[in-house]
Amino acid sequence: MESVSQQKLDYFNKGKTVEMNKKALALLRENNIVSIVQLLVGLPDETKESMLQNELLLKEGGGLI
Repeated sequence: MESVSQQKLDYFNKGKTVEMNKKALALLRENNIVSIVQLLVGLPDETKESMLQNELLLKEGGGLI
């Protein structure tokens, strides 16, 4: 996943959208497949608010963390 910010996914040329990542996590969970999410934090332009956005979105996703 690496980020819940589309801007960061685009910056790193991930070729994925936040929605695609959320759907993938939901599908894994629905099928009882354990997943590990790694998030990139502390980038030069990152703020405390943008880091907290990662946590909030994952919690919104049905308790994915």
